[in-house]
Amino acid sequence: MDLLIKNATKVPKVAKSATDVERLAVLRGSVHVEEALIKPIKALCRRSEDETIEAKRYLFLDLQHNNWLIRIRSLEIIDVLFTRSQRFRASVCDNIREVAVSGFLIDDVTPTSSNRVTNLSSEFKRVSNKVKELLELWDVQFGNHYPVLRATVRFLKESAKMKMPDVKRKAQDYEERRRQTETNSARIATARRNQVISEANRELPEVEEDLKRLEDFFE
Repeated sequence: MDLLIKNATKVPKVAKSATDVERLAVLRGSVHVEEALIKPIKALCRRSEDETIEAKRYLFLDLQHNNWLIRIRSLEIIDVLFTRSQRFRASVCDNIREVAVSGFLIDDVTPTSSNRVTNLSSEFKRVSNKVKELLELWDVQFGNHYPVLRATVRFLKESAKMKMPDVKRKAQDYEERRRQTETNSARIATARRNQVISEANRELPEVEEDLKRLEDFFE
């Protein structure tokens, strides 16, 4: 499991001779983990509880890594396993504080919110934002079943006054825009159909006259 996790979280090296554009392209491509690298990890987790616990242990160690990209990649793998494995999800929720700490949302010593977020580099702010997004998504999906997860998110929102992504509202807004688009499309389709019917009705008398002349001709 250790080797699989290391392979999945490994960040491609950027050549010293690379231009800024090439370096940026490599970094952007490194943010997401290929499914082919996650698949064997999922397979091992399905086999046994011990492998699941090992996966969580190694991924949580990577959440403390000094390289922000390794933290981001670890979070992406954790999210995949979290949504697919109840065993993994329960283990993560038992240690959900460590996830919040990895995003600098909670101090790692005291049970208070961290004031380090504002002093982060732009790269580690991406880690912080990713952690916020995942915590809120997990809460929306599974918070009813995991009180510690829900309590953590509520603490960040209400006590720590942390600005969260509000993914639920965004999802509702997206759904509303989708319905509105469908409604507008239906209106356009109805208008076009009515136009075709109207034009056909205008042409119908001319067709009937042509048919009458043909009948008279053959008689």
